Amino acid sequence: MAMTSSSSDLNPWHLLRYGDAEQALALLRRVYARQSTPSHIMELGVAYLWTGDYDSARAHFNDAIRKFPRSMSSFYGMAGVAEWCMGECAAAVGDWRAGLNARFADAAGLGIRLPLLLFTASVLAP
Repeated sequence: MAMTSSSSDLNPWHLLRYGDAEQALALLRRVYARQSTPSHIMELGVAYLWTGDYDSARAHFNDAIRKFPRSMSSFYGMAGVAEWCMGECAAAVGDWRAGLNARFADAAGLGIRLPLLLFTASVLAP
């Protein structure tokens, strides 16, 4: 019986869901290396978070912040999420606060995600 590959074989999110994280991350890294658009930055960073590789997620989002300072609040938000998952609450709050000054806010420019993260942090770890 001949093996055929389906389109889901090359879909990194399908691969992540069904257990081939290494291949998924390799695909996402290649796409990001070719074109580091905000979308590709977010996809690779979310994949790091999905796999529990918080160090890589933090480094990845911090690199995006260095390359595009004050650009997108989402980069600060996700860097803070990685910090929070690592138990570094003060660093997470610092990232989220820094992101409040970003030029482009999340959710169609509403800019509510970071204030909500800060509020949640104040309740969970006052």
